[in-house]
Amino acid sequence: MKFSRIEQSPIMDKGNYVKIDHDFGYFLDPNKMASIANYEDESAALLKLMLIHEDFLRVVIENLRPEGSEKYNAIKSYKYFAPKLSAAVLLGLPVSLADAMSELNSIRNKYAHKIDYVITNEEVDKLAETIKKIKIEEINHGGYIHQVIEPILKDGIYAVALMNDLPPDLEENRLRICKLVTSAHCMCLLGAFWLINTLHVKDKLKLSMSE
Repeated sequence: MKFSRIEQSPIMDKGNYVKIDHDFGYFLDPNKMASIANYEDESAALLKLMLIHEDFLRVVIENLRPEGSEKYNAIKSYKYFAPKLSAAVLLGLPVSLADAMSELNSIRNKYAHKIDYVITNEEVDKLAETIKKIKIEEINHGGYIHQVIEPILKDGIYAVALMNDLPPDLEENRLRICKLVTSAHCMCLLGAFWLINTLHVKDKLKLSMSE
């Protein structure tokens, strides 16, 4: 199963292809998520997705914390998702995006604390709907990019080719995994585009010409 290549569209700057010289290219790469869509176990998929989201929050904090604040940056000592999410929101992460990420974390927590927990279709569909509540002006607040985010905010996970290419007889748990993965992927894309805009507004966005 593959994601649409639309999410890999290069960023354009004055008509030239450029690359982003920051450490969040991982979150723009659909191939990083594609392998998780092939997992058979929902709990394993959730754990991997949450690790990716936690690393995204680390990147947000590292890129946006004030200069000279190194000795007060305790992000590496944060053991749990919630403190990292709170710190990112205080640095400007849109609350609507944080709500969506928190929804995914709440599902993971149920798995972590209830040994016989079984995820429901309703929970997964509710998670997917949270993505469409995010506003384009929150993500594209600097006007820097990008036409890619519009279909995600309009159609949610169904803007990703994976969801439209699934076989009709796919098992229910595999369908739930695919919905979880595409939801997490959309959040990563929106988060990365928001961070690009934020760094652009702060005049901290580092770009270089692609080779």
